[in-house]
Amino acid sequence: MNGDDVRSYLESQAGQVTWRPELVAAAATTAARVRGRRRTVAAATSVVLVTALVGIVGGMVARSTPGSGPGKFTGTAQQQGAMAHGRAGAVWAWGYGGLGQLGVSVKRDGTTLSAVPLPVVGLTGVTAIASLGYTGYALRSDGTVWAWGSGAEGELGNGKPTYRQVATSSVPYRSAVPVRVVGLTGVIGIAAGGDTGYALRSDGTVWAWGYGGSGGLGNGGTVGSAVPVRVSGLTGVTAIAGGGGSGPPVTRDGTGTGYALRSDGTVWAWGWGKYGQLGNGGASNSSVPVRVSGLTGVTAIAGGGDTAYALRSDGTVWAWGYGDVGVLGNGGTANSPVPVRVSDLTGVTAIAAGGLSGYALRSDGTVWAWGGELGNGGSKNSAIPVRVPGLTGVTAIAGGAVNGYALRSNGTVWAWGWEHYGQVGNGSTADRTVPPAQVSGLNGVTAIAAGVWTAYAVRP
Repeated sequence: MNGDDVRSYLESQAGQVTWRPELVAAAATTAARVRGRRRTVAAATSVVLVTALVGIVGGMVARSTPGSGPGKFTGTAQQQGAMAHGRAGAVWAWGYGGLGQLGVSVKRDGTTLSAVPLPVVGLTGVTAIASLGYTGYALRSDGTVWAWGSGAEGELGNGKPTYRQVATSSVPYRSAVPVRVVGLTGVIGIAAGGDTGYALRSDGTVWAWGYGGSGGLGNGGTVGSAVPVRVSGLTGVTAIAGGGGSGPPVTRDGTGTGYALRSDGTVWAWGWGKYGQLGNGGASNSSVPVRVSGLTGVTAIAGGGDTAYALRSDGTVWAWGYGDVGVLGNGGTANSPVPVRVSDLTGVTAIAAGGLSGYALRSDGTVWAWGGELGNGGSKNSAIPVRVPGLTGVTAIAGGAVNGYALRSNGTVWAWGWEHYGQVGNGSTADRTVPPAQVSGLNGVTAIAAGVWTAYAVRP
């Protein structure tokens, strides 16, 4: 990937946005960082982790390596799906916002960003948040869903034309303020996947909108939709998740994978499947849900990049899909089209995912990571779980493009990874990778999420 590859996609996403050279350079630098890491994967199969230790949090790592991997930037957050909780509040955002992801306009050298949290305009009564790429989603206590940021593929869900429908730069394919996703009521959970949004309604059905070229809408077709459509054949769903990249890709051969957990403990997937992320033993896309092989007794799911995860009732974690840099956590780096067990993890209570990182939260409040961003300030990967240093009392986890996030029981948020666009939230925009640091000015937080270079929190 070079700067022109990055610029061309981002300009198609942003409509009238003129991309600053430093943004294009940053995207290319991120890809180069990962290319270097691919050569330093540490399988560490002889290392035995003490099973009493807890959890994983890993920041999602962007990557681009033509011919040997998905070759696109991806971002994740709340990949296990964001379910409504009892404490509603307002949304705060920090990091990069060139497509409106911050929900507010703050300028630094012509680039929209904030290195400290700012309130998203007009959002109150929020019970859950989600993001993956360049769009944020919020679920309000009245069961409606709201979106802001990029809308190039219809992922805002407000019915506005996408760039595929209106080929002119005069149409702004983005919104810097939240807009309502049309036609959705009674929603109890939300998720994001690539350029696609997902909603779980109280009747157990799943709805999708945005990019559909890889079957990511799950409605039997491959055409996108700027309004929600029902995912085919799914009933009795209790949780949802999204995966897949949101660009900029070297070749846009696919983006967006959806996941659903049913009340019988089985997992179903649809959309892009090139790297085995549908988990059905194949490597093809599917425009309708297919069952992930061999999984029963599942209690939570997570999807990020081109790898997916499931938490079983026995506290073990299973992974399938893309395997480079150790993101499957099984000690190897090969892809797997069926679930494999993540090594040395027991007592897990929650999972999350990044593009090239997996995360687990254990019952003792510790976080563990494998794959890319490990939170240790280093540049080496790990193909087995390692503990994120300095974190205890954690209650929730999320991952961004090159960052990880943790919510502690005292209501504070902690972040680690690359901080150049302020996504660590500690006031710094230095071009460096940092271990866990407290996000400035946030307390009483009840939920966290992250997309590419942007993070979110709900605070009553």
